[in-house]
Order: sequence, then C-alpha cells, then structure tokens
Amino acid sequence: MLEFLKEYGVSDNVIKMIEKENSRANIYNLYCNIEEVDKILNYFRSLNINCINDLLIYRIQIFFNSYDDILKCFSKYNITSLVEKINEDFTIIDEIN
Repeated sequence: MLEFLKEYGVSDNVIKMIEKENSRANIYNLYCNIEEVDKILNYFRSLNINCINDLLIYRIQIFFNSYDDILKCFSKYNITSLVEKINEDFTIIDEIN
C-alpha cells in the first residue's frame, strides 16, 4: 500500500517502520491522501527538510493535512529558521501543526 513512497526515495526498511509504528487506519489515511502527500513531500524536499523519513514514521499525521494548510502553517514562520529547527529535532513539527 505504501509502495508509492519509493518514488520519493523512501526505502523498504522505512516503509516497514512506518507500518510498524502506525495503525492500519493511519496508513490507509496516508494512502487515500496520495495527492496531498505528494505535494507535501515535494514541498518538504524543496525546503531541504532532511528528516522526512522520521516524519513519515513518527509524525504521519502531518501528512493528513492539506497542502494548503501546510503552506499556511509554515508561512507564519521564518522558513529558513523553521527548517533548521525541524532538521535538528523533527518533533518541533508538533508545535507548528
């Protein structure tokens, strides 16, 4: 079900971790939201967020938001500073989500 994530460089091991750490309902929600997930992943990659795997494994709910909601949320902050903080500690995303 999560094979589509390989297009974004997500390895088989990371996909297994996502499946292990998240409920079937969350995995299904991620799968059903492929178009938004695609936009969010591409946005995160464009910002050079380097902890995308951790976000997928431990903060999967961030990908249940719409791309527009993510943009609005991120636009409230200095993007460069925010990305640095997220890359240092991905759990900071809880405070902005």
